[in-house]
Amino acid sequence: SARGSSCEADGGGESVRNNNDQQQVRPSMAFPLFLSWTFILIGRPQDFFPVLVPLRLALVFALLTAVATLVERKKISFADLIVVKEGKKYLLFYLVMIIGIPFAFYRRMAFQFVFLSYSANVLFFYYMLIHIDSLKKMRSFLLTVTIAVLAYSGFSLAEGVFENGRFSFGTMYDANDLAFFLVSLFPLCLYFISEKEGALKKMIAVGATAAAVLTVLLTGSRGGFLGLAAVLFMMLFTRTAGIKPWAKALLLTVIAITVALSLQKINTERFASFREIGSDYNVQSETGRLAIWKNAVQIILNNPMTGVGADCFPTALSSIGEAQGRRPRWQVTHNAYLQIAAETGLIGLFLFVSLIAGAFRNFSTRSKQFSSLSESRELATMAGLFRLAFIGCLITAVFLTQGYSILFTLFFGISAVARRLNEKAAAECGRDRAASSGRDATRWSPAFDTANVP
Repeated sequence: SARGSSCEADGGGESVRNNNDQQQVRPSMAFPLFLSWTFILIGRPQDFFPVLVPLRLALVFALLTAVATLVERKKISFADLIVVKEGKKYLLFYLVMIIGIPFAFYRRMAFQFVFLSYSANVLFFYYMLIHIDSLKKMRSFLLTVTIAVLAYSGFSLAEGVFENGRFSFGTMYDANDLAFFLVSLFPLCLYFISEKEGALKKMIAVGATAAAVLTVLLTGSRGGFLGLAAVLFMMLFTRTAGIKPWAKALLLTVIAITVALSLQKINTERFASFREIGSDYNVQSETGRLAIWKNAVQIILNNPMTGVGADCFPTALSSIGEAQGRRPRWQVTHNAYLQIAAETGLIGLFLFVSLIAGAFRNFSTRSKQFSSLSESRELATMAGLFRLAFIGCLITAVFLTQGYSILFTLFFGISAVARRLNEKAAAECGRDRAASSGRDATRWSPAFDTANVP
């Protein structure tokens, strides 16, 4: 928005920045622990160093973060965590998963997944709301993600292997999942290129971006390629993320040089197969994606309310095939949206899509809320990058079983945090103006206009 306000003119904007930057005066252990947990969940150092696997770092740092948070914040209001739209919808989505357990095809499997696996996502989501309460902390969070992207893509390039023409690394991700992970996250690294950050951070961001793009191309993932192409097109030819032309030229040059040096290793024939997609095994074979998607739709129609239970689609598909006299096959949906619909029912799908739509609208609206207030500009830049990364995530997820991925949780959490930061800045700036002018703050029209945000 080009609108200004007297809050900016009378120095209220400077007061808001000072309030946010000085908010955390006392030393804190909880936030550094939260960032360490974030790096472990996303960067997965246990994949680089297998000796770390028995230590269960994700669980250890989750517990340390919880203890430190409870010690430092004597009272945490649960109501404050669900008052934001994303917080309420995400909790309802989790409750739908819990309610579906008694109706699951394999109740024990659903119970273990919901309470022993996905509960980590839920904790991560709400700890994002608790700990990222200023733009300064959001910068630290984005730097952690950027370092994680650089580390994982760098180790992938150094230690990854080719199997049947597909490149992969570690035990967590296959080639397609690795592409999904990097396409969804590398746009967040661009913040340290577009903003006035130090040279070291810019070098880390450029390195992470180039390594991520090269790794995605090496995987041969066609879904990853589509997501990457969409992200690069929007980054280079639109103003979505507010990246300056010189930064775009620098990124394009570095990416082009990096890809050119490894061109012989990239399986270009897989990407060229788009021209003959009609004869692809995913279309023709009874074990291909198209056949699986048809079976998923039938399972949804047969179990519309509660689905077949979280993480139970392979079991349901195998049981149905065996009942119909076919050889049982344990196959996943290869589509995040069909996965959620089949396993949590139409109510779960509605909440999941509602979270996606709300986050996308939130990022889109805030990316256009520019004003002369520096904090507004910075939040708008971040929102543009969030939207860019989310687009890559949504496109790539069409072809993968990633509905419960930590990355969806991350984007839902970022949306909630951005919404709260925006409203908080508007309220603080409004109070500053009211105090300086002597007028009722409720009559002020803020540069951070939240009234038109869903």
